[in-house]
Amino acid sequence: MTLRRGLFFGSAPAGVAGALEALDQPRQDMFCDRTRRKRSVDPSAAHVDGLAHLAQDLEPVLGAEVAVGIDLLERGEVVFLPAIRAEAGLGTLTEWRQTQPFLGLRATLPRWYAAQYAAEITAAMTEQGDPHPGLFEAIEQLLTTLCTSEEVAGLLVAFQRILLEQAGLWPDLTRCVTCDLPAPEGRAAFYSAQQGGLVCRICQPKTQETRKIGAAVLAALREDHCDAETLPAVLDLLDYTIAHVIGRPTSLRKSPLI
Repeated sequence: MTLRRGLFFGSAPAGVAGALEALDQPRQDMFCDRTRRKRSVDPSAAHVDGLAHLAQDLEPVLGAEVAVGIDLLERGEVVFLPAIRAEAGLGTLTEWRQTQPFLGLRATLPRWYAAQYAAEITAAMTEQGDPHPGLFEAIEQLLTTLCTSEEVAGLLVAFQRILLEQAGLWPDLTRCVTCDLPAPEGRAAFYSAQQGGLVCRICQPKTQETRKIGAAVLAALREDHCDAETLPAVLDLLDYTIAHVIGRPTSLRKSPLI
């Protein structure tokens, strides 16, 4: 059996354990996305999968009084049996012990939506066998801070930046990524998530996907400092970038955060 600690992003009814995902394998840190023998994320995002089993299947091994229910967005330690065949990618979760429930996330809907969104994009933006210790620490800190903060959007923008930087996908905001023309400061610009940065006026008609960014929003992104006016637009633009990377809209579009 293997013992690991981690953050669980999925939910499980009483007696059901869920799928596991590890962002930081060297530190033995793990993430969980979905349960009920079913995952809604791209299989390429998975790190270590655990096939759900009912409580009665675990009682002969762990004892009848053990609690194996896993709630949304909590931290704990797991014991699981690795997959026999590596290509299958499925292991069996046998034990779970909660160590941090992040109860403050449940105090307000904005905190809860923000935490779920962070879990969603983290799972979608990471690959199997590609550990990110810095990203694990970042999302753990985000969940801790969200428990007591009312400034949800600013915390999400900071995490979006870390996620894109850790993935090597932070956009180039200094030049046209097509012709290398330097981008002047204090001006609006065209942005292409597909191209990975700014596009000048000359190259914009030849670029399939672009959107215009205001000068204030562009300055906020470059300086890593948002005010009340630019924060919603920055949050929306970074979510747009992440959605392009993962190939689908995120849950942020359906939440009251933007």
